[in-house]
Amino acid sequence: MSAIKHILWNYVGLIRTASRLSRALSELRHLETEILHFYRRSRLTDELIGLRHAVRTAILVAEAAWENKRSMGAHYRE
Repeated sequence: MSAIKHILWNYVGLIRTASRLSRALSELRHLETEILHFYRRSRLTDELIGLRHAVRTAILVAEAAWENKRSMGAHYRE
């Protein structure tokens, strides 16, 4: 969970660039793959289900930030 928070804070934060968003999406997709492999092999717990949902949500947020080319509100797009 801390890796997801770190990626979002550093690459999808207040200042957004195409390269940082691209890196975030790449890292999040890789992390999602790793989590899904672990998810299929492990006994299900609330924490594991939450982790799977968290990485999927993070990807959706990063994809939305990628699509939004405008600077708006507290977010600045370079």
